[in-house]
Order: sequence, then C-alpha cells, then structure tokens
Amino acid sequence: MLIRASGLADVDLKSFQDDFDLDKNLGPGDVPRNNFDSVASAVQSRYPSICFRRQAFPQGRGADKLAFIESSLAMSRPVLVSLSLQGAGLGMGWHIMLAIGDTDDDVLLLNGMRPDGKGVVLRVPKSELVRIHDHFPGGDDVAFLDHTRRD
Repeated sequence: MLIRASGLADVDLKSFQDDFDLDKNLGPGDVPRNNFDSVASAVQSRYPSICFRRQAFPQGRGADKLAFIESSLAMSRPVLVSLSLQGAGLGMGWHIMLAIGDTDDDVLLLNGMRPDGKGVVLRVPKSELVRIHDHFPGGDDVAFLDHTRRD
C-alpha cells in the first residue's frame, strides 16, 4: 500500500502482496512471520532502493503514536498503522492499515478493498486509538517509506 501510494516506479505491484506475504503458507502451529521488520527486509532484498522505517511506541504512549500519524498525514507522508484487534473488539492480534486522512476527531484508515475497487474506510476516534494503544498489547508501531536513503 505504501509503495502504491508513493508512486514508486519499477515495482511489480501485480504480485507484490503475494511475493512478500511471509505467512501465505502458514500451517497449523507455525509461528507467524509477517511484521514490519521482516517484510521490509524481504522487500529490500529484492528492491534495494526501497527502505521502510518502523517507529515503535511503547504501551502507554498512544498520544505520541497519534501525534506521529497526524504529523505524517499533514506532510502527505503515507504511513501504515498497526492497531490491536483485541482493543477494537475485533478478535486477537493486530491489523495493519494505511492512514488515509483525519478529521478533528477521527483517524481514517483503509481497512481493505471491496471487489468493485472501492476502499473500506474505518473511522477510528482519535481518543479510541490512544486508548487501544495504551491498554492492549500489540499494534504498537507504524511504518513508512524512508525517502532520505541513498544507494
């Protein structure tokens, strides 16, 4: 999503999701391998000019995570947000979504795509994003493309 949003050239977007899904063949009892660092490393091994950065926010620092998301949106820098599903009442683990905008009260996250190509937008109240981050495990980081890296 970040690569598509940033318009980077020379990247095969048709197979990108499948190429870098480290859990696509996950079997029962296998430990999931997809996370910001592992996928970023796999991408960079094939595309050395693409450099993802991850910023972690310890539990209890949800306001800092929100401030980072807001500042990224203000700079038009696409950012992926990890959110605890348990805190959102949606199960266990976490979900990674692209922040696509915000209002005074909400962060707008791209939660998926419908078959007709339209995005499914999740409106998360900013106070709820902070509460979830501060009180539930997982979903403590964000990721973005580092355009300052030079080969």
